[in-house]
Amino acid sequence: MFLTLIICLGLGYTAMAFDMEWRTSSGLIGPGFFPVLLGVAIVACAGIALASILLRLRPRPTRGSDEAVPVGATAGESDVGVPESPWAVTTAAMVVLMVGFVVFLQPLGAVVGSAVFLLATLQVLNPGRRVANVVLSLALPVCLYLLLETLLGAGLPPGPIPV
Repeated sequence: MFLTLIICLGLGYTAMAFDMEWRTSSGLIGPGFFPVLLGVAIVACAGIALASILLRLRPRPTRGSDEAVPVGATAGESDVGVPESPWAVTTAAMVVLMVGFVVFLQPLGAVVGSAVFLLATLQVLNPGRRVANVVLSLALPVCLYLLLETLLGAGLPPGPIPV
């Protein structure tokens, strides 16, 4: 149900984005360029996830039994209660980090804010690989700055460090 809602919202977002201009009068990328890419990516990713879930939900016969076993259950297991997700703490941490990123994007700027957000996110999702986390959290914002600010001429929040 949730993925169906995301697909519908993504389709609406993409339809609105297609009504926006792709280029400005000066030839730079317009306000509709990235929203179209984002909308198509949202619909594609949600569609793939929904198809994957629907394929996993197909009943599969077990060995020695003609009865189908629900996904995630083993033979002889009852469906009493839903097991607690091991990802609940990780999901909550990611939500807090994303809210912090949105709040601190303008004061810190795009490059610094993205680097801090990526480092914190990678420490949650990829613990124990500190060197790789630091390299990724520094390299990606710098590459995005070079792509968006320098090559495409799209403005990014500058923050306290004039980059």
